[in-house]
Amino acid sequence: MLGGYDIGSRVGQQLAKDRPDLLSAMVITPPAPGVGSRILSEGPFREFWYQSFHHLDLAEKLLDGKPDAVRDYLEYFWTHWSGPDFILDAARLEHLTRVAQV
Repeated sequence: MLGGYDIGSRVGQQLAKDRPDLLSAMVITPPAPGVGSRILSEGPFREFWYQSFHHLDLAEKLLDGKPDAVRDYLEYFWTHWSGPDFILDAARLEHLTRVAQV
């Protein structure tokens, strides 16, 4: 049995496609990231590019070996897609930037 919410619903759909033998049942909601009508508004919808972007070789070419690019990339997603009360921990960002280069 698999449950997936938000982006997890997309992961679940991919798992079901790639390895149906692992699943006996699946619950996903919503079928696309977002909550309620928010997903349908223009602002969030135009920013879901990143899910497909990560499948392109271009993503690696733009970030690999470039600490400043990795930091900017991680900072954008971490601050832009986190809740309104989220505070980015600078030390954590630097740690993730460093380990992403390995």
